[in-house]
Amino acid sequence: KAVGTLAATGLAAAGAFIASYTGEALAASDATDKFKSTLNFAGLDSSTIEELTASVQEYADRTVYDLSDIQSVTAQLASNGVEGYADLARAAGNLNAVAGGNKETFKSVGQVMTQTAGAGKLTAENWRQLSDAIPGAAGPIKQALLDAGAYTGDFAKAMSDGQISADEFNAAIMSLGLTDVASEAATSTATFEGAWGNLEAAITGGLVKIIEPLKGPLTDGLADTLTPVFETVAAGIDSMVNGGGGLDSFTGMLGGIAPVVGGLAGALGPLLSQLPLIGGGFAGLTGPIGLAVGAFVGVLQNSEALRDALMN
Repeated sequence: KAVGTLAATGLAAAGAFIASYTGEALAASDATDKFKSTLNFAGLDSSTIEELTASVQEYADRTVYDLSDIQSVTAQLASNGVEGYADLARAAGNLNAVAGGNKETFKSVGQVMTQTAGAGKLTAENWRQLSDAIPGAAGPIKQALLDAGAYTGDFAKAMSDGQISADEFNAAIMSLGLTDVASEAATSTATFEGAWGNLEAAITGGLVKIIEPLKGPLTDGLADTLTPVFETVAAGIDSMVNGGGGLDSFTGMLGGIAPVVGGLAGALGPLLSQLPLIGGGFAGLTGPIGLAVGAFVGVLQNSEALRDALMN
């Protein structure tokens, strides 16, 4: 009996924990729609957009980064016509990780990448922003630029003179960020941030799969149904306040609302028809969460100091 009670409590807590990520899942779903729209506006064909959507999702699932962040960097680089934009976005994420950055500093790195692409050259302002975000990357980037012949002599003077082009800067990021050590740093679960990031990514990704089939029917159905309701209410209130309609206007308003509200059930019909897909989404969620939790537990098991502290 006690075990059963504990199990029920645990399941309820797990359900509440997963549900707490619904807002992030909704934001991720909207971010994906915007990502596709931006790429479409940039002139990419539908097959390329779908391929990029899948690859960016896969990268976000394996790393600590939020889906919207990697999507934003990828889309902006693509919009600026940067060659190899998808690999460059991943390289920037890997470099950020291996240089000791986190998902917050990655936003700054992504901003530097897009601003440099827009300017066509590496500027002192962008370099300061990058150095502040991930100081550990400054030296290796300078060396990579020097080895590639992007500048000679004093780095700061060469940069102020506009000698270091965006293409040369991007090439340096690629050479450092696509190495095995950088890739491993971005996907590592040896830290709490990495393990927890993978867990969050698994939960959010699973919830997005549940939300996606419901999104169209729900938003369309509610918009079609509730708009007439608000229009009828507004007209009734206006008649009562400004037209002197009184009780007649109030009853007329209710009469107008009744059939519209009754149609709400019909609008929700397509949503209810998606219930089997919801179940499938939950089923697909359990595997990634299990792997992520396993990785997180692995961190605890491998941390002797933490284990000793807990036992004592």
